Amino acid sequence: MNRLEKHIEILLLSNDCVMVPGLGGFMAYHQCAKYSEDDCQILPPLRTLGFNPKLKANDNLLVQSYMEAFDISFPEAVQKIEDEVGKINNYLTNHGDYIFNGIGTLSVNKDGNFDFVPIKSGLLTPNLYAFDTVQIKKLYELQLVKVKNNSKAKISNENENIIDVNIGENCNLPVNAHKGDYINIKLSAIRNLAAIIIALVGFFLFTSPLSTSNLEMGVGKINTDMLYEIMPKAMVTDGGENIIPIVLKREKPYMTKPSEKEETTFKVKKNNKQDINKVNSEKKYCIVMASQVSKANGDTFLAVVHKQGLVSAKMIGDGNKRKIVYGDFASETEAYKELNKLHANKYFTQAWVYEIK
Repeated sequence: MNRLEKHIEILLLSNDCVMVPGLGGFMAYHQCAKYSEDDCQILPPLRTLGFNPKLKANDNLLVQSYMEAFDISFPEAVQKIEDEVGKINNYLTNHGDYIFNGIGTLSVNKDGNFDFVPIKSGLLTPNLYAFDTVQIKKLYELQLVKVKNNSKAKISNENENIIDVNIGENCNLPVNAHKGDYINIKLSAIRNLAAIIIALVGFFLFTSPLSTSNLEMGVGKINTDMLYEIMPKAMVTDGGENIIPIVLKREKPYMTKPSEKEETTFKVKKNNKQDINKVNSEKKYCIVMASQVSKANGDTFLAVVHKQGLVSAKMIGDGNKRKIVYGDFASETEAYKELNKLHANKYFTQAWVYEIK
């Protein structure tokens, strides 16, 4: 009997009707997808079965299937089918129903007629593989759920912004009797207080103290050794010989002498003023034309400027502190006046006043 139901199931994959001689015909038909109001589900499309006991003619589909499966003749296949159908009828007479696996249940009612109930999952159909039910809730149900979730979230946020603080026995804070030994403090107030404390601590830690001890810082004390300027790549003497280029590294920016109105005056004792004037009278100033030059480059540069009439130019210092200077002035004012006069000369465009120590 298992062989008969298996042949019927396979034939229904490609046929909508399979007749079983002496029993009836199984007919397949399609059901569209539908929505279940009770379960709020969309049921997928399926292919289900019906049974008609009046279709007892032989369409030879089942016979051909037997012939191919068992490699037997047509009469032998017909005989096998009749034998199995006879067993099914006997089983229905004795038990009242017969289950076709993968197809459905065939039973006999009180009137002696056949009743057929197909399987709920539908007939095996490759075109409908992977279709499943889809749960879809109604819009008003989703809105109710959303409102409920928002209410819970709002209550949760309010609870998070409240901190319970335990009040000791000796604390003088007023507390309502019905609230026990606890008060409610908003978290935002604690955050604001913490921000104020951090700002005050940062103000006292990172503000630099003011000092008036270094009031006599002059323009000549500015260190600009990191400013470099480069002279023209080649200078040619009268004899047409190429001279090695000299790299000029500026120590101090060119500045004109500030006016007397812009100078800051300080009140000091008379004896200190005399000492300062004495020290200033001993200071010497010059004009730096080039700095941090090698001895060979310095000698070459001096030879060039001497031919240009700048005979007061000379080399001072040694090592990395070697400089080409011009003039010897008793005061810084005189040095600035001379520099203003020579500023148009190409050898003094990057020059500055320097105090000889």
